[in-house]
Amino acid sequence: MKKLFILIAFITLSANAQEFFTVQNGDLYGMINDKGTEIIAPKYHYLGNFDEMKSGWAKVGFEGLFGFVDKTGKEIVEVKYQFIGNYGEYYADWALIKYNGKYGFIDKRGKETVDPVFEKINKFGEIHDDWALVQENSFFGFIDKTGNKVLDTKFEKIEEFDKYKKGWSLVLTDAKYGFIDRSGNLVVQPKYSEIGQFDDIKKGWALITVNGEKFGFIDRTGKEIVAPNYSSIEPFMKKKSKMAKN
Repeated sequence: MKKLFILIAFITLSANAQEFFTVQNGDLYGMINDKGTEIIAPKYHYLGNFDEMKSGWAKVGFEGLFGFVDKTGKEIVEVKYQFIGNYGEYYADWALIKYNGKYGFIDKRGKETVDPVFEKINKFGEIHDDWALVQENSFFGFIDKTGNKVLDTKFEKIEEFDKYKKGWSLVLTDAKYGFIDRSGNLVVQPKYSEIGQFDDIKKGWALITVNGEKFGFIDRTGKEIVAPNYSSIEPFMKKKSKMAKN
């Protein structure tokens, strides 16, 4: 049976003016050069353009998985990822990858700089200038720009920095709130069921609650100024005394 072999499109132009063409055999794609030499045998369901995502590389895909080949046809990045993002979108020279449902990063050599173990990775700089928020086993932490975990994934929630106090982020663990600083240190231990905004009731203080029943205050250093021993705390309002009339 004769194989169907179709020349379908011009792909790219190299520095020495060599042309490349996409070829198709059934539902599989490959590539030949302008001398008719087969560079990539028709074996991919998807074949992107060279230099589109990275100089000298083309993204390829087979059965829903993706990798990269170079202009010699060599597979630089194994076709095993469910997703490969654009370089520089999350961090310079890194591309987001998805493998077995988990996210990580590869560098411009195609090497994994962050193992794909996270359910979610935020962009660097979104919450912390030098770190990226990551989610692992439903808990949150941070990685730095070397790919190392700088804050263990142990928090149920990490809010943006500076929302409550400059340099601090509200964190939640075991249903209790506290604060971390920009170095990842706990400056207020997570032991409160609620923490209010500083200055709401008294300048420099934030209302704290334990078990939703007892109230007190912390100051901007995290120190408990008023222990949470009270069932209610409200601003004192002066009231006019009622005087008996003759």
